[in-house]
Amino acid sequence: MAKLPNIIEKDRSLWKVLVFAIRESIKGSPGYSVARYIFATINATLIFVQFGGLAIIVNEFTRAGIQNAHLNVIVGAFALIVTGTLVPSIVASLSNFVFSVQFNDMQKHIQKIIFSKMDSIDIATVEHSEFQNMFDVASNRGWGAMTNSVNTVSNSLGNITALVIATVSLIVISPIVLVVLIASAVPTYFLEKKNAERTAELWKASSEQRRTWNSKSEPINKKDKLIELKNFNLVKIFSRKWQEAIGAYYDKEKKLDKKTLGNEILGDVLLILGYSISFFLIILKIYEGGLLLGSLLFTFTVISRFQSAIQALFENFGRLNEQKKYLNTFMDFTEIKPLIVSGDKLLDPHAPITIEFKNVSFSYPGTTKKILKDISLVFSPGENIAIVGLNGAGKTTLIKLLTRVYDPTKGKILVNGISLKEYDLKSWKECLGILLQEYAIYSEETVEENIMLGDTSKHDSKFVIASAQETTIADVIVSLPEKYNQKVGTEFKGGVEFSKGQKQKLALARTLYRNAPIMILDEPTASIDAVSEDTIFKHLKANHTDQTRIVISHKFSNVRDSDQIILIQNGSILEQGSHEELIGLNGTYKELFELQAEGYR
Repeated sequence: MAKLPNIIEKDRSLWKVLVFAIRESIKGSPGYSVARYIFATINATLIFVQFGGLAIIVNEFTRAGIQNAHLNVIVGAFALIVTGTLVPSIVASLSNFVFSVQFNDMQKHIQKIIFSKMDSIDIATVEHSEFQNMFDVASNRGWGAMTNSVNTVSNSLGNITALVIATVSLIVISPIVLVVLIASAVPTYFLEKKNAERTAELWKASSEQRRTWNSKSEPINKKDKLIELKNFNLVKIFSRKWQEAIGAYYDKEKKLDKKTLGNEILGDVLLILGYSISFFLIILKIYEGGLLLGSLLFTFTVISRFQSAIQALFENFGRLNEQKKYLNTFMDFTEIKPLIVSGDKLLDPHAPITIEFKNVSFSYPGTTKKILKDISLVFSPGENIAIVGLNGAGKTTLIKLLTRVYDPTKGKILVNGISLKEYDLKSWKECLGILLQEYAIYSEETVEENIMLGDTSKHDSKFVIASAQETTIADVIVSLPEKYNQKVGTEFKGGVEFSKGQKQKLALARTLYRNAPIMILDEPTASIDAVSEDTIFKHLKANHTDQTRIVISHKFSNVRDSDQIILIQNGSILEQGSHEELIGLNGTYKELFELQAEGYR
């Protein structure tokens, strides 16, 4: 499948990615983020304070002797030791609290970013595999990379503070030790950077593969699908498919882990070598009388802290290159623009709406095959329209164009004589009540809430009941313990399971509750019994004469009363007219109608 023009992958610098992560962390948790960065800096200084005080005491006793040591020097140094010992515990407790709050705040903030972007992205983009691969990385690794990057920055601030203090101290004590420590630590950065880049590249390259194995495990984790798998004894087969899909990725990951281990061992050897040489040089300096015994203790602390700080920094910055790739994808996700661009004209949902397809042809993005060919139609206000045809004829695609999931490749769709592209997309959606073949029933929501989701701008319990009565689900609802306040689905405590036909009735009631001027129903009674189906269509005919109804159905008995029946075949209009007119043509419609009628005799 070809790339979408609205999905642009950028290779941003590490600095830009970190600025984005820090900015979003402060937006999501302003006070706690700043506090965390401050605490990290304070904590880094305290170990030097503690061992600096100890070094002063030892040097004073060494220089003046125990009996002649200056009390004020000893007391002052002891105060430093106490400060360096107790304050870190207090700061650590505060840091843990701040980290917990900031982490939760950031999770909520990042989820809001994802929800907001998913709200603005059009369905055409969402349907594309390229977007699904990007979203897989952004949602599964992107938000984690955000929090990990913020953690790394916080830790790095502490390490940078420690590194500055240690560097100044080593410049005074022994510049050559400083050079040795830097030389042994620098390779760690490049080794960690290489490891991180390989890990991120493997994750990104395997996005499609991960979605494949998730698709094999998802049916086992979903109640409805699991029941079917068990009925057909398919659990083991799907388990095998999952293992086959995941095995190739794990083989690659195992090879990567071996390379990573080798680099980590090499880095550790270099660090130990630098550490050993540094201590040898300091001990040599003491032997030559260049340092007092107390200064030795402080120098050992400085060397240890310098090495751990610079090692942590190089490792962190190496790993940040891994997080950078995930954050890059997350930032690409946040910058996606809709493929379908909204216009600015507003529609009055209470005014009559005329729809015209004018020489419309369509091919899906990235393909050349024409799904619809030169379609010309007019839907008048209040007209009852049926679209029929065999599977794959283009019926649902026609609806996707009408609802602006996609725009025509050629030709125009006019609404009241104006191109549909010129209208505000949300304004147009408000004019539509849509029930597709794939509909949702929302667990944890009540029956009433499930119906009211059809139009959240109003809260009309009487209209909820009326909508439920039209779809014949009302009889089931009033028999429930909590009636309209009953939770739907057994996934949560207190919920009740609905049959598939009952779920479709509930979804249809939601569409009717919307009370939009244009109603689009794609196989609205496919799972509903014949008696209920007959009642529903009688209600639609009697109670919705002021609405334009567009019904897609394979059941010709449901559409024979339509004002206009459109038979689509291979993406083109084959026949068009009322039931009587199409029967009089003695064409394909009559043949299909009689074929179905024969089955009922």
